[in-house]
Amino acid sequence: MQDLWIADDKLNVAVRKLGAQTRETTGALKPVAADNRVKDLSVRYSEGWWAYGDGGAFAEPGDSGAIVIDEEHKAVGMLVAVEHDGTDGDEPPGAFVHGIKQIFRALEIAPYED
Repeated sequence: MQDLWIADDKLNVAVRKLGAQTRETTGALKPVAADNRVKDLSVRYSEGWWAYGDGGAFAEPGDSGAIVIDEEHKAVGMLVAVEHDGTDGDEPPGAFVHGIKQIFRALEIAPYED
């Protein structure tokens, strides 16, 4: 596990995930420093990142719950929502990733330390 919560929108963190719908994809995280709403959902997301794929969508509907890892193979987050698949205008396809420590805290799971 690694806590990457940083509010520096100029920093890109290289990541990958294995999703049920899109299988293995790679991309980068862009920190979200404030609450955000995902298009067409009434859910508010904070303390996480937008994930953008390398050359395509990082995720599609059906990938929610996938664990996101960094280049050192440490879990950094969990995919929880897909904003859009890239077919809506000029914006790149984006997905929302909650920080893994926030997920563990919400589930009252003690993190594994090595």
